[in-house]
Amino acid sequence: MVAAPRWGRSGGKLRFAGMRLNPRCVPVVLALAIGGCSSSSEAEPDPPPAPTSWVEVDAALDKLEAATTMIAAEVTEDGTFTSIHERSPDSVGAIGTAFRLYVLGIVTDQIAGGVLGWDDELTITAAVKSLSPGGLQDRPDGSQITVREAALLMMASDNTATDLLIDAVGRARVEYIIPAMGMGEEAQTKTLPLLTIREHFIITEGTDMSFRTKYAQADVDKRRGLLTALGGDLPASSSLDPAVPDGAAPIGWFASPTELVRAQLWLESQRGLPGLEPVEEIVVADPGEPFDPATWTARGFTRGAGPGILSLSWLLQRADGRSFVVALVVNDPTRPIDADGVATVAAGVIDLLAKS
Repeated sequence: MVAAPRWGRSGGKLRFAGMRLNPRCVPVVLALAIGGCSSSSEAEPDPPPAPTSWVEVDAALDKLEAATTMIAAEVTEDGTFTSIHERSPDSVGAIGTAFRLYVLGIVTDQIAGGVLGWDDELTITAAVKSLSPGGLQDRPDGSQITVREAALLMMASDNTATDLLIDAVGRARVEYIIPAMGMGEEAQTKTLPLLTIREHFIITEGTDMSFRTKYAQADVDKRRGLLTALGGDLPASSSLDPAVPDGAAPIGWFASPTELVRAQLWLESQRGLPGLEPVEEIVVADPGEPFDPATWTARGFTRGAGPGILSLSWLLQRADGRSFVVALVVNDPTRPIDADGVATVAAGVIDLLAKS
């Protein structure tokens, strides 16, 4: 039985890229965290104002002109949650590499069971290296890294660290934990077999459209067969524009906003258990939290992005001790995601929760 989360204030100031966040710059900070910095010297237009009511949140979501689902909810002492505002929260969509939540889940499970240790060393090989983001793929073959360091890098969006941990625990074990962490049958059917990020790059950039279509439309058993026959050569570098989708059916990892919330709360239930103290730091290794640190303490954050895909989920504790979860999943197979628009909505949602 999973223990109920224990809520407590974790000390320290939250920082983004080494700097304290200014709440006035929230939309800009999140947009940079999602999409990176532009190399253009031209001044960027001011972001739209953040919504100041739930009606305005809905209107802003409509303006995104993408399939957008979300939930904002308060967490109770027993670890359940009550929705405050939602938009098709149980609708399953592509979440990109936010599936790292489930990889971290099985890592903590294996450590709690004595199968793995935080100080166990993992060996980086050519067969497990993926593409950026992250720098672990640039380390020499044969280099070693601890499980703890790999988990920190994974949650800070290092692709090779993610695949290294999947290799350490085994694909089957990750697939085993995802129902326990709250992923339902529809999302499992779309996600399984759980791809490594390396395999995802090979399928989406190393095969033709007919193979991709066949893979996307196949059932789980047929996809496993296709994956077994997949070549192992990683593209030299990512040739896809990270912002522009190609219209193909998404391949990879799927969940609903509600399921992302359940995964965040499952990980929260592991914090502080004997031997799992490092989870406190790991779940907020990504420094992109868009909120005022005087009001909020991060308990968990993850993002997933790809061409036509963006997902964000937070577990936040307010200064008065109340805790909230927020998750958004945005999909558009034909046009780039409006990252600035999503950033603005997220900022508004979190500000509304600060005042609720």
